[in-house]
Amino acid sequence: MSGPRVHVKTNVSPFIPLTIIGVFSTLQLLLGASPTIVAMCAVAVAIPFLHLSYCGRDLYGVLGIGFCMQYPGMALVTKTLYGQTLESNLFDANATFSLILLLMFVLTAMLIVARALDRGEAFFQFPTDLLTLRRMSSACIFIGIIGNALFSGKQPNSENASPGGAFVVLGSAVRDFYYLGLIAETVYAIIKTDGRTFITKRLVVLFLIQVIFSISYNERGQIVACVIGVVTTAFLYNTIYIRHIIAGILASIFFVYVFTPITIYLRLNRGGESVTEFADRAVSTFTKALTDPGYLKSLTEAEKYINYLDMKALVPYDYFGNRSDVLDRLTWVGLVDAAYNGIRTRKPIGLEGIEQSLARIAPGFLGYDKGIATIGPGDWLSWQTGLSEPGRIYFAVFGLPMEGLASWGLAGMIVYPFIFMLPVLVLCGRLSSLRQALPVSIYLFVDTQHMMLESTSDVFLAWTTRNLPVVFLLLFALHYLYRPRDGVPAPAIFK
Repeated sequence: MSGPRVHVKTNVSPFIPLTIIGVFSTLQLLLGASPTIVAMCAVAVAIPFLHLSYCGRDLYGVLGIGFCMQYPGMALVTKTLYGQTLESNLFDANATFSLILLLMFVLTAMLIVARALDRGEAFFQFPTDLLTLRRMSSACIFIGIIGNALFSGKQPNSENASPGGAFVVLGSAVRDFYYLGLIAETVYAIIKTDGRTFITKRLVVLFLIQVIFSISYNERGQIVACVIGVVTTAFLYNTIYIRHIIAGILASIFFVYVFTPITIYLRLNRGGESVTEFADRAVSTFTKALTDPGYLKSLTEAEKYINYLDMKALVPYDYFGNRSDVLDRLTWVGLVDAAYNGIRTRKPIGLEGIEQSLARIAPGFLGYDKGIATIGPGDWLSWQTGLSEPGRIYFAVFGLPMEGLASWGLAGMIVYPFIFMLPVLVLCGRLSSLRQALPVSIYLFVDTQHMMLESTSDVFLAWTTRNLPVVFLLLFALHYLYRPRDGVPAPAIFK
């Protein structure tokens, strides 16, 4: 039998976000910010929200909000809260915010094209009755745990620089099905309660298991992805209430001021430990930090001290003037400014950038130098654009639009999202429409959102050629198990 239907309003009013934009823009003017800079930032932030309001509550709109927050959105909020003007600590604020405004138009246009090419259908039709959702959740959690085991078993450490080969590739693709397990459980809760809540005790336990995995691997991204999956599901089903917003704010504060400093401290002090040894030390460190405020403060201060002494730990731009790696990752205004400033006196990278991307994903027997893969693409791009000295490794994150800007100038920044992002969105939309709030659709969004926001072209090529086939085969197997059968309909959960 199917669960009760959940009626979802897909329209989103722009009133609240535009009001918030207006308030923070006014505060920026009171701080003495340039009216031109404030206007460009406000319009750049408003564009994705207007797109979401016009097209309705779907995953393309959510991705647009992600782009908005990654570039101008968080800058407008955090710089205001820090009492700083938007143009402070930048080489050329007018050029930077002009590029960001143009980029928001480009990314929104790319999303509109992707949405137009989306047929609104799913290649694999899964039943959405309560029993199937719960079984699908259990199966995906089991698959994700197996993926984590494969990933950890071949994960490199400082004494063994081997990338782990096929096990890491397979494990990284399979373990992401844990997201689908959480999403299916969230949809189960929403349908069972007629939209009154999206949280179950089982969901909390499963999330805590993922936290344990993330601490063991010293990864924050997996936790963030799980949260994004659950919150996006709740948003699409319109089941987020004030209590959830308050809890989210408190959780964000914990993540930024407690969890992140501890993980950075562990990362900077990691030796040649195995995954098991590091997990044991990480758990003991977290336990002591959460029970001893003095120890947590000492870790935070030590992390800051190491950042100042070890130049390898510093990013090549400092938008907030406090060497905060966390804040400079939340907003990329500083990255856009530094990248643009670096390429003004240099020739575009050109074909060498494409060769770098191919060398990272192509098989070695084709003649590509696989030693390149030991250097992160962000670090290599930083060397070419003057953001850092050649040979300096700090695991930089560059982002696809800035890769295009460094490779081909302004034309590259405009074209790269259509060359690399658009095909991935079209493939995901054909597999399970991103216009629909289906569990598989939300999973595909969660699995690719980090890539869309932070990765360079090699990751897009790798996901398409390596991860996507694994995802397709696993979805095929799940569909065979849970396909609609006579007497067990697959009802729509929307009207």
